[in-house]
Amino acid sequence: MRKAQLPLSALIGIVLFLIVLVPSVLWAKNLFRLSAQANNDFLELDKTIRSISESGLYSLESLPFRMDKKTALVFFASKADKVELRVRGSPIASVPGAAPYYEVIRPTECTNNCFCLCKELKETGKKNSYLCSQNICLPDYPAVSIVAQFCSIKLTLNCLDSTTGGSLLQRGALFTFEEQRARGLYVQKLEDTVVVCDELDQNGNCGLP
Repeated sequence: MRKAQLPLSALIGIVLFLIVLVPSVLWAKNLFRLSAQANNDFLELDKTIRSISESGLYSLESLPFRMDKKTALVFFASKADKVELRVRGSPIASVPGAAPYYEVIRPTECTNNCFCLCKELKETGKKNSYLCSQNICLPDYPAVSIVAQFCSIKLTLNCLDSTTGGSLLQRGALFTFEEQRARGLYVQKLEDTVVVCDELDQNGNCGLP
């Protein structure tokens, strides 16, 4: 019984298809790949939150947090369908590329209170509205109350933004003002709530909103 053989033209077509496909896949993989440091710091944040949640009252831990360019760390509060960021005061003109209002839509992967590291903030078509796309979301925390307090815009030690529905840190994902790669985060247990912040108050606490 003779085995069926592919025509030579079909074989050539398959080879050409693979020549085009493989570099395209590798390019896309590199485009949305996080650096090892950014990925490890994100996973370490999850471990720290879970460890603190089982610790005693006022337990406090600090950890380094490195962000790649054009990425954002977004915390979505339970039941909030988006995080809204508002820039306060008149110094908005001194913040390159910033607008008075932004919103980041909750991704489907985040079902309760969770942190997402967005490798891309994709425009939704609505002005200053973005979707947390190409993301990695940490598992939800159904057994503990979580609050995050971050400052995305700071001038002369004053935080110029306020958020509802959660909080966010960004490195060039929304505007070019904040370009720090490395920063510090704090995780603290206050009462029955775990608070994640990027700055301590005058009493050395994250503080509750």
